[in-house]
Amino acid sequence: MNKKINWKTLSIALVVIIVLFFAIVVIDSCWTSESIWKAPILALIGAIQTTALAIAIWDFVAKKEFAQEILNLARISNNITESGITYIYCDFLTINWSKILEPTNKLIIAVSYANTWREANRIKLAHSISGA
Repeated sequence: MNKKINWKTLSIALVVIIVLFFAIVVIDSCWTSESIWKAPILALIGAIQTTALAIAIWDFVAKKEFAQEILNLARISNNITESGITYIYCDFLTINWSKILEPTNKLIIAVSYANTWREANRIKLAHSISGA
């Protein structure tokens, strides 16, 4: 399973949690006058902080587990892994074929509309086959 973590999302969530923690401490200690607004503001900040924490936990742990569970239920994860499939693309025009074909000594491709693919990559294929 892919072990990538969305560090941008996780970092933003953690910064929000830390900043809001200090905001709660400052508001609670510095807002000494009785006001009907203090409790709702603290509750709102706490709710935002809890949401950021939930996002961090989801991104760090639960998202991967959820994806794995879906693949296990569909029973396709092992089939894909065992088949040796490295990538599945839906649009061959957006693939960086030079990056794939240049370092390749052996390449097995299953392609729909192969004639269109061969025509679009004829020069790259000729170059990689000739070894030049």
